[in-house]
Amino acid sequence: MIVTRLRIPLEQEEFSALVKISVDELRSPVDQARHIIRKELERRGLLNAKAMIDQAHPTQAQENR
Repeated sequence: MIVTRLRIPLEQEEFSALVKISVDELRSPVDQARHIIRKELERRGLLNAKAMIDQAHPTQAQENR
């Protein structure tokens, strides 16, 4: 898997809101940002949610076939 890094400048208010959500959902701010982006891409039909799960857990996907 190739990982591309992306730097996103946030205003202090945006970062504080991200930290608050990440604490509420027990994620790091980085993982929370990835979660938000992934959910929005799925909502817009740009990512297939099942394909993302299969990539994250390839052995589980093979067992379900």
